[in-house]
Amino acid sequence: MYNKFNILSSKKRKKSVAVETAFTDFITSRKAMNLTEQTIHSYNGTLKPFLSFCKNQGVTKLNDVDNFLVDAYFADMSDKGHSDGGMHAYYYP
Repeated sequence: MYNKFNILSSKKRKKSVAVETAFTDFITSRKAMNLTEQTIHSYNGTLKPFLSFCKNQGVTKLNDVDNFLVDAYFADMSDKGHSDGGMHAYYYP
């Protein structure tokens, strides 16, 4: 299902959308930009673990994603043995 969504306009209106919806809309926008299937696959591969982390932390709304959550995500990845280079790929998908 297509959901019309713009992260910037959503922030201006103080409206928060689901993290899952933002992810889906992001992937849809990248497909509309005609990015390669490999690039879309890469985005899916790097963003889905973050979505799982958010869910496990009880974070469901985009407005609840902040720098502390992102820092906790990378600390968790480091604890699980991800190399610096591997984590760099997640930081800059």
